[in-house]
Amino acid sequence: MGSESGRAVAAMVSLQLLFSALQVFIKLALNDGMDARVLVAYRLMFAATFLCPIAFLRERSDSAISNDKRSVVQEETTASNHEGGAATILVRVVWMC
Repeated sequence: MGSESGRAVAAMVSLQLLFSALQVFIKLALNDGMDARVLVAYRLMFAATFLCPIAFLRERSDSAISNDKRSVVQEETTASNHEGGAATILVRVVWMC
C-alpha cells in the first residue's frame, strides 16, 4: 500500500509542476504581447488535439465491452423469457445501456 500512495503523491507533485510551468509560459507569452484571446484559442486547440484521440480510443474500447455485456443480457433474457415477460426484458436491456 505504501507504493500506491507514493505513486499518487508523485503524480500530484508532477502535475502541479506541469501546471506551474504552464502558468509561467502563459505569463511570458502575455507579457511579450500575445493577445489573450489568441492564447485561449491555442490552448483549446492543443487540448482538443491531445484529448480527442484519447476519448475516441476510450469510447471505442468501452463500446466493445458494452456490446459484450449486451449480448450476455440478450442471452439471459431469452433464457428467462417465461419468468418476467416483456417488461423484465425491457428493464434489463435499458439498465445495461
